[in-house]
Amino acid sequence: MGFRRDRYDEISLDITVKKTELLVILKKNREQHKIDYDRAIQLWRKDFERVVSELQIQGCEDFPESLEDIRDSCPVSYVTQYDDVIEMFEMGVNEQILLTTDTYRTFCKDEWSWKSSTYGNRYYKKNK
Repeated sequence: MGFRRDRYDEISLDITVKKTELLVILKKNREQHKIDYDRAIQLWRKDFERVVSELQIQGCEDFPESLEDIRDSCPVSYVTQYDDVIEMFEMGVNEQILLTTDTYRTFCKDEWSWKSSTYGNRYYKKNK
């Protein structure tokens, strides 16, 4: 384990973890994301169907705002990001993995850079 200060003068740690334990955490986080996404996309599809059924196309000259809104709020799945990381660790020959503070937060605490925008999506919020 090592300590250092980053460029913002915050303490950063480097730790070595067991690959098997890290994989268990990543797979659990992946499964939860998939559950959350599946629920969110079901809610979105219901709203999409409702918006499309209410569309008045006759006389319409511009792209309907209601479709823009529903398109912009479509939930996004990041399962492939989890899968890529899991596959990389499974293929790796080392039984121990070095994690920095940032990679620990991402892989173990499930705090990915995309997480705040994803879970700010109204369909993820309706999930909870």
